[in-house]
Amino acid sequence: MTAPDGRHDAVLFERSCGATTGFSSQVSIVRRGAKADGAGNVLIADDDHGKAPAAAWGGPDIDLGWTAADQLVVRHHPSARLFDTHASVAGVTILHVGDLEDRTSTPD
Repeated sequence: MTAPDGRHDAVLFERSCGATTGFSSQVSIVRRGAKADGAGNVLIADDDHGKAPAAAWGGPDIDLGWTAADQLVVRHHPSARLFDTHASVAGVTILHVGDLEDRTSTPD
């Protein structure tokens, strides 16, 4: 997802650290068009052993939204376990919000 000024991309990706751990959802801010390399530089989150609903990729659902060229909102389920959260990356202020509802269930 590209910032409004076109300078940065917010990239959501998943990682698995092996058979004994679950999947994580990770977010990085990179220069536009660059690939995320290594661990997420904005956020790393997991489902805390099933407490947060898992998205299709296995990690907890994450929603990203640019509110300005230098501000990114990262929404996650309130039960997701967060690691390595950062408030600023590459001149972009990041707002972490734990209000994302379960979007994995299907309506009846």
